Amino acid sequence: MNFTAKVDDKALIAALIGLGKEVGPALTRSLNRAATSVKTEASRTIREELNLKAGAVSKSIHVGRASAGSPEASIRIAGKQVPLIGFIGTRQVRKGVSVKVKRSGSRKVIAHAFIATMKSGHRGVFTRDKGAGRLPISEMFSIAVQQALKGANIEKLLTLARNRIRTELKSQIAYRTARRSAKL
Repeated sequence: MNFTAKVDDKALIAALIGLGKEVGPALTRSLNRAATSVKTEASRTIREELNLKAGAVSKSIHVGRASAGSPEASIRIAGKQVPLIGFIGTRQVRKGVSVKVKRSGSRKVIAHAFIATMKSGHRGVFTRDKGAGRLPISEMFSIAVQQALKGANIEKLLTLARNRIRTELKSQIAYRTARRSAKL
């Protein structure tokens, strides 16, 4: 899932160009700070929809940071399905595992499922595959994090990105202009 936020404020761009050799650091810092803010808001938006732990959402959202050679920041939301153990309040019950996926939804019991910790330390919700023995087992997953973002939420994130870039650029211009004036 990719989207682009552009700022077309001519006065802001002119002030940025007026910084001279400091335009690169000001631009990269502004883009990186804006991208971090959008990641935080995307995580919050997803967690309003899904009953997920912040860590499970954070693993799915990746920020590509801007640098001097590449003045472009990106936010990528991975399409991996979330393990059921990542949902808040997932617990073992007598009939299986109880989990609540959506905040607005109700709790569901997955019959014959169990929570286990593997030798590697990985913890998850598992079921036994059809067969004669206790093995093999399969981990259970839910929907992908990106499916929680719908059109209105994406538009909200784009607006936040534009506003945050504009705010950060103004702040960086003011800071670097004041610093330059103090040196004179």
